[in-house]
Amino acid sequence: GSRPVALSPDDAHEKANAYRASQAIYRQHTAESLARGDYRQTAEKSWGAYTQTVKAIAADHRLLITTHGNLLRAAHSLTNLAGQSDPNHTAFLTTAMGLAHSLHTHLRKRPARRSGGRLFRPGQCRHRFVATAVPRPGAPLAGSSNRKATVRKRIMTAATPPQFTPQQVADAVQTALRPGRPPVDLSPGDAADKAAAYRDSLAHYRRHAQKSLDEGDYRQAAEKSWGAYTQTIKAIAADHRLLVPTHSGVLRVSGQLTDLARQSGDRNTATILTRGLIAARALHTHFYENDLPDDAVILSSADVATTIDLLQRLFPPEPAR
Repeated sequence: GSRPVALSPDDAHEKANAYRASQAIYRQHTAESLARGDYRQTAEKSWGAYTQTVKAIAADHRLLITTHGNLLRAAHSLTNLAGQSDPNHTAFLTTAMGLAHSLHTHLRKRPARRSGGRLFRPGQCRHRFVATAVPRPGAPLAGSSNRKATVRKRIMTAATPPQFTPQQVADAVQTALRPGRPPVDLSPGDAADKAAAYRDSLAHYRRHAQKSLDEGDYRQAAEKSWGAYTQTIKAIAADHRLLVPTHSGVLRVSGQLTDLARQSGDRNTATILTRGLIAARALHTHFYENDLPDDAVILSSADVATTIDLLQRLFPPEPAR
């Protein structure tokens, strides 16, 4: 609805240089924030570096990006352009855009976890994600011209997931609960009923997430994917007679289960769980803000689906006695 701001050649050259200088500063500050464990500033500096990169590309072509909304749209268009030559670029750039936006959101929200371990510790932040499978060359990401889509689960699962004792899982969930408040212990009967109800809701949300993707309703697909993720975490907690009543509790429990996987020495599994947590939270935010491109929702939904499957493999309910 608004006309693009065209720059003169001199102004464009000057702005492009300034954006690239800012990008270098943001990247330096990102590394410094990581080193001192200031993860909120790390998140914002990473987002800043991303924005300056996209703005510099636009300035190279004498165009000015003035809002975050326009920046995300420009990044999405560039992603589509890159994907025309190599579908690998589509998956990679879309994921990077979703991660950058999620990091920006993280700064504006209160910390999701006030206790327990971190998603990454100083010295462990290498930004190396497990290689993923992408659509075949020439295959449209969304499935068809009218944007109907099927979640394509990317291959990120560990061949042999680690094994955990019931006590290890229960301890991880308890550690994640809000400090100063005793955990809500469930009776065996209530715990079994809640775990079964959560898994019924999980199946419901997954069906409706796929249905929404097929219909091209990406805001509903995003929220249903988030709902499926929350029910998975709550079911795992209920299996161990613990109740997770809040979204922040879901995020903290997710982080502790990820730490448990990392402590077992399986960094690939921990990375998949971390990526799934980030994707689920970004999708939940998208439902309210409507600020992610459709392709980002499709790929993030696939990440969440893969993570749910992995969580169910890692933390299955105990056999009935």
